[in-house]
Amino acid sequence: MKVLIIEDEERGFSRLKRLLLNMDHTLEILGPLTSIKTTIEYLQMKHDEDVIFADIRLGDGDVFEAFMEIEPSSPVIFTTAYNEYALEAFKSKGIAYLQKPILPAELEKALSMAKSICNKPISNYAQTEKKEMARGKKWRDYFLVNIYDGFKLIKAENIGYFFSENGVVRAFLREGKSVSINHSLNDLEQQLNPDVFFRVNRQYIINISFIEKLTKFFNYKMIIKLYGFTDLQIIVSKERISQLKSWLDR
Repeated sequence: MKVLIIEDEERGFSRLKRLLLNMDHTLEILGPLTSIKTTIEYLQMKHDEDVIFADIRLGDGDVFEAFMEIEPSSPVIFTTAYNEYALEAFKSKGIAYLQKPILPAELEKALSMAKSICNKPISNYAQTEKKEMARGKKWRDYFLVNIYDGFKLIKAENIGYFFSENGVVRAFLREGKSVSINHSLNDLEQQLNPDVFFRVNRQYIINISFIEKLTKFFNYKMIIKLYGFTDLQIIVSKERISQLKSWLDR
């Protein structure tokens, strides 16, 4: 059984590797992958691990950003010192959520679970759960944002896209203006109607009503053009294109 470890701390990687091999010396340990960048690069190549152990907070962001760019083909066991990511973890092919310091008994239980399903297809948890939530959940319709002399109420339907850079998220409106939003893109994914908004990569969430066209780009990627934003070109990786097309062609 092949185990890939995503972990940016050498001590954390060494301890996890030691615990795993103590439980099963036949395991083949791969990694560590230490950043969002290296994780995306790895997932873009041919790979055949049976299970992924992934720390959530890496030096250049959350591992969910990499999994949003390229969905992992293997089940994921998340390892973290924090407890606020459990919901997001199980939307990203998570089968277990282990808090650091990892207890051997909990690790052994998670490893046994991975062994039992590593040869079975894993369903797309994120899409399935979003559809289930859509039946009864009230999605966000408005944002109350700060402006220079008070507050302004923004309709979600008037937002063409959300853009995240250096930890700051901005919403870009029909009239060409933008406002700062006090939510991460991960938060917004849980709040926005998935029939209207789609996260195309780790920096952008777009509104379907603003899409003008998709054009081919090199290396099988595509560029999205939005109405009202003539200078904007959003690049979509080839791994996300099929999901985007399915979302559009409903």
